[in-house]
Amino acid sequence: MNGYRATGSITRGDLPQNLQRNLRPAALPQNRGNKAIAPQLPVNPLADTEIRSIAQEALEARTNELALRLLTGGLERTEMAQVLEAPVACARPEEIDDERTLVDDYARTIEIINGSLTDLPDLPFGHILNDRFQVIKQLGKGGIGSVYLCLDLKTDSRVALKVSNYRETSEHLAAESETLTQLGCSRPNIVNCLAAGADFIVMEYIEGESLKSVIHSISASERAEHYTDHAIAALRIIREVLIGLEFAHNRGHVHADLSPDNIMLRNGLTDHNVTIIDWGLGRSYNQRIPGTLMGKIGYMAPEQARSEDIDGRADVYSAGLLLYEMLTGSRPYQSLLDRELLVARERGVAFNRQVLQRWFENLDQSLCASITNLLLRMTAARRDENDEDSGPTRFQSAFDARLAVERILQDIEVAQSG
Repeated sequence: MNGYRATGSITRGDLPQNLQRNLRPAALPQNRGNKAIAPQLPVNPLADTEIRSIAQEALEARTNELALRLLTGGLERTEMAQVLEAPVACARPEEIDDERTLVDDYARTIEIINGSLTDLPDLPFGHILNDRFQVIKQLGKGGIGSVYLCLDLKTDSRVALKVSNYRETSEHLAAESETLTQLGCSRPNIVNCLAAGADFIVMEYIEGESLKSVIHSISASERAEHYTDHAIAALRIIREVLIGLEFAHNRGHVHADLSPDNIMLRNGLTDHNVTIIDWGLGRSYNQRIPGTLMGKIGYMAPEQARSEDIDGRADVYSAGLLLYEMLTGSRPYQSLLDRELLVARERGVAFNRQVLQRWFENLDQSLCASITNLLLRMTAARRDENDEDSGPTRFQSAFDARLAVERILQDIEVAQSG
């Protein structure tokens, strides 16, 4: 899907038992084989007083207690949605989609509070928006918006058009539009916004593959056979990611949603033409309901999992996890449940060093040490020297992390030239 992906179905499987018991029959999804069919919610599921009271209490929360309960009480997805007893984003462990952005569940939360959402229809083939952008095909559909490949009739070029799925959730699209507009055009390694309206964004169309697709296309044997070249390519790609993040951070914007699906490569690992897409969450995160978990659990920093305010260091943490995934072919601790994963990160364990060392058997030992230390600094739970956490301190900026990557690449160049 060229990086613009559809969010999968949602199931009830791993909701805490007390919430499973309290769910009313009308709100339960029906299972057919291994597929979950999205439930048909009542027109106004907050009709009874008890559930309305629960919703109001959650909306008025002013602490991080809800997010902290995620780590200590066994809740595995957005506390807000679960308090409201919505069957959202809770797949069975073997079906958990680590690429799902939890802000996608916001649409269901709005539906439960206000009643039904106003669906905006899918755009058919040939539809022309604003007398200019003609739909060719849909590239992906998520919980908030859909992305289409379109022909710009004015310039005769292909563009990516992103539109809201619901009238009530268009503010998330507006947030992305505002972020991209403020970042300006022709910035390094960030998708260009070409035009925007009340409920749509027109962006450059990236002809290539997502980092996720590229990682999954490389077999373990192929990776091992050419591991030094593979590690160098991974370092060069993460350097380009950090350059884009550095540009955005210097202008007051965080991404807050980095994942392999949001990094586009035009020609795989051999070409380091990198573009970061999907910039809508950073601004929405700053306007979140207190205690709400937003982002991708598989890639978020500990402070984001606690629903604390974040800065560029959270993006650096996520970039470290991306680098690990490029080096090993899998996300750190992929077999853990969400709760277990977040607890491990709280304790300063972001990745499995034993897995990394097995891959590093094919690498020069001095380079192994340099890359391991780089990963430890990028994914440190300790954000600054004043934190009580033990262990290394995270890089304080994308700039600092980029310099560290470039030093390793320079050392490799010197070693290869000698």
